[in-house]
Amino acid sequence: MWRSDNIRQNLVSALEDNDTIVVFDLETTGFSPEKNHVIQLAAQKIKVENGKFRVEEELNTYINPGYSLPPKIVEITGITDEVLFNAPYEEDVFSDVHNFFSGIAVVCGYNVPFDMGFMKEMYMRHGLSFEFDYVLDILEMARDIVPKSETSTHKLGAIAALYGVDTGLTFHNAMDDVIATARLLQVFACEYNDVQATSIEVTPKKQARIYSMRYWKGYRGKSRIYIQTNLGSFYYDIMSQSWDKKPDNPNDLKDIDMEQLRADAFRIANATNEKEFARYRN
Repeated sequence: MWRSDNIRQNLVSALEDNDTIVVFDLETTGFSPEKNHVIQLAAQKIKVENGKFRVEEELNTYINPGYSLPPKIVEITGITDEVLFNAPYEEDVFSDVHNFFSGIAVVCGYNVPFDMGFMKEMYMRHGLSFEFDYVLDILEMARDIVPKSETSTHKLGAIAALYGVDTGLTFHNAMDDVIATARLLQVFACEYNDVQATSIEVTPKKQARIYSMRYWKGYRGKSRIYIQTNLGSFYYDIMSQSWDKKPDNPNDLKDIDMEQLRADAFRIANATNEKEFARYRN
């Protein structure tokens, strides 16, 4: 399967332009940034020098949401009302949070859009915006680098174990999740550098011209968008956010200009990103 080279390029550019990254993770009272709140925020400020990652500063705080936790959240996180009883409220700890993230251009997390949503809501409540030049998602990189044949799930614990960076960690604890994410960031930076060093194109890639596109609902959420071209049939897998070819297509993906195919498909669907393209219905 193939995913956009933009994932690698975003990481490469972030590391070329900046020497400090904040890796962060949250535990929350639920899954809605508008309705739920952060109950633990952990972050590491990491200095990158000559490919070496060094932790410069840490922030790890519980936050009292002002109401009892749902039993499911207690089960998932291990955080209880008793743990939060003497924890500061959001308004009491926000200045520390804001100071930690101030002046940072690159933030990183695992399934980071989830955490970004909660942080943006928190900042909005205090009249500020939570915006950065680069937002790196290690889950997105894991899906890009680790094929399904090597793992049954792309959850943080599984990927950390696959690369042997899970030593001494308890997952669904925000700080341990941050440590695992930071370790994987360093691993994936090396992986992408190897890809960049060896991906020398000897012959021009084939240009696929799109004849038609159709949405396939699939089963158990495994829906796809099929693209018929002069070079055979390709498809976009909505769940994994990746591209592949149908089995009867004799072409090798590495020989196809997939960036161009992706751009043309987005144009036909009137989409500017993966999320919008996934909504395409013919």
